[in-house]
Amino acid sequence: LDAFNKTFAVLDDSIDQELHNECITAVLFLTDGVVSPVMNETKSETETKILDLVTAGISNLEARTKQPVFLFTFSVSDNNSVHEFPKRLACSTGENGFWSKI
Repeated sequence: LDAFNKTFAVLDDSIDQELHNECITAVLFLTDGVVSPVMNETKSETETKILDLVTAGISNLEARTKQPVFLFTFSVSDNNSVHEFPKRLACSTGENGFWSKI
């Protein structure tokens, strides 16, 4: 959650300070695929919070920039069981999400 909160805060600040260019925005998320639950939450609850945060953050950026925002998720692991959430995260953005195992 912290990483995405910071990501969207930085992008919002860049727009506010007019440091953002008029091009398409892309977010790159590189992960080992392991979701660490927030204190007193289940893994599923944390995943839902992340999905909601990313959906809201991307919607906000698209509204502000009037441009699509792309999310590239890459998971780095030989453990195939950890790739499900990064895939779901990419798919949650609709046609502007991409996932790959690297």
